[in-house]
Amino acid sequence: MRLTLVLTPLILCVALLGCSQAAVQMTSGVAPSVDIMSDPIETTDLQGWLRETKNILASEKFEKNLLKSGKVYSKIWFSSSDKIQTPETVLKSVKLTNSQKPSLWWVPTKLEVAGRAYRDNTQDDGINGNAWALAGFLKYTSSNEAIGVITLGREHLMRYRSADVVEKSCAINSLAHEISHTLSYKPKEFWSFFTDTGEKYGRPKGMMQASYFIGTVAQCTFLQNAKRIGEADLDACVETFGDPTYQTGSPLEDTPFASSACDNFSGTRPVTITGRDTP
Repeated sequence: MRLTLVLTPLILCVALLGCSQAAVQMTSGVAPSVDIMSDPIETTDLQGWLRETKNILASEKFEKNLLKSGKVYSKIWFSSSDKIQTPETVLKSVKLTNSQKPSLWWVPTKLEVAGRAYRDNTQDDGINGNAWALAGFLKYTSSNEAIGVITLGREHLMRYRSADVVEKSCAINSLAHEISHTLSYKPKEFWSFFTDTGEKYGRPKGMMQASYFIGTVAQCTFLQNAKRIGEADLDACVETFGDPTYQTGSPLEDTPFASSACDNFSGTRPVTITGRDTP
């Protein structure tokens, strides 16, 4: 059985396969309206995870960091149709001010966690570490209807719960990345504007995709807010976790997030490429 937490843009309500009378007012953050499907025990952590991520994406510091990170990645891959763009265009798209794409809009989306409970350092099943967004390419018919799905393995939730702020920041990265896929370029239909297409679809080798770029900058903004890295450490942080050359064990062309390095920075170990266990 799955318990459902329904999150509209402003009102949060919890129920078993429905919605109770109780509701909690919540800051809307960035434009996406996201539903959460989960066991009630996880509800508080999921609320916090989503709220922190959305607030970062809506923050002035994130916007500034997105532009500053152009020094690290001046060219960004959008998709096989829109190809190479700039960090400035990423920002305009996220803010719905991209004059070349006036139809951009954020699609209401369900967020769910999958896999069995994660009790120790051993994954219970393979789904714990997975993350994906499912568009479904469905037509949008109601302002109250969620038509997208973001599914995150429970390893990501455990990262968010971690006392290690760098480990926690990786959960921010993953959720921000998946939220970026809920930006649609077709009116009243869910067609992701940012895709994770790799080299076989024309992306030049070593070039960051917009979705991973957004996730990485959100992560590094979180670390700045937490005082784990300084204002001058942004470039090093972006290079550390947003690295198209990082060997992850997954298909290299589609995973430029150095996820397996998330537990490499305990204590005050510098967040740099040379600080990773696998440079």
